Amino acid sequence: MFKTLGIIWLSLWLCACAAFVPSARNVRDRHWQSMSLQQDFQVDFHARGQSVSFILLQQQQAELLQLQALSLTGQPLFLGEFDGSEIVVRQRLEAMRYLPLTFLLRDIMLATIHHYQPENAQKVTVGDSEIITIDDDKVLRLTRTDKHIAVENLQAPYQMQLIPLKHSAGGDDE
Repeated sequence: MFKTLGIIWLSLWLCACAAFVPSARNVRDRHWQSMSLQQDFQVDFHARGQSVSFILLQQQQAELLQLQALSLTGQPLFLGEFDGSEIVVRQRLEAMRYLPLTFLLRDIMLATIHHYQPENAQKVTVGDSEIITIDDDKVLRLTRTDKHIAVENLQAPYQMQLIPLKHSAGGDDE
């Protein structure tokens, strides 16, 4: 009896913790375009002294953008979708359940899709970087070179480098 109650209590506690994983707000783009897009990147992600690399596949058909992450060995890590109004995480590894993927996907979209402009967001060029603010809060610093895009989240302690893969077709080069 106590074991069963313990399992139920633990399950409820874990569900409650999952509810505290924040979700990115203000991602809606009133001018989101129906288009065909395919871009692939190697992402080097760094946070709290840890790092991980993965392959990101971006594909948009009509209004639906899909972002799929694969480990360097090909294992699916997560799948997210954006329809112009919200980012939805469709799949993720169990080990990634507490990672706020909607923020990560929003930041990747801001860095890689030039026509993506969430409501209440502004881009300001400062030196060789772009500073992105949302609701008057500085959110990201983007630095672009010919070889990669450096992304620094100014609110959460993480950085990314997005390196375009050569075989990408139909990339957004605005």
